[in-house]
Amino acid sequence: MPFKKGQPNPWRHPGFQKGQSGNPGGRAKMPPEVREALKANTTSAIATLRKLMENSRAKPYIRLAAANSILDRAWGIPRSAIDVDRETIIQALDTRRRGREGYGGVEALTMAQAWQA
Repeated sequence: MPFKKGQPNPWRHPGFQKGQSGNPGGRAKMPPEVREALKANTTSAIATLRKLMENSRAKPYIRLAAANSILDRAWGIPRSAIDVDRETIIQALDTRRRGREGYGGVEALTMAQAWQA
């Protein structure tokens, strides 16, 4: 090992300052001309998806993916609603603790109370 144990690796990127984003400008916007070019192919893309969905010789997972794609674009992707109560959180955190180091007992109760506040 070329560096001492417990010392940082000199060849590794030091990382970002705490509290600082690695991409402060965010994701780059798609240029309008690219978006328009993609929109121009919408009709043929939908026709392709429809052909795949209706093709009885296509593998079931391909037909399902095509059908899901059409439904998602037509109706929007459904939101997932999660209904979690305090007891469920405590059980989940306690189960995690049993599997490896983590939260449990008083820590789980404190987290559940903070979550409900």
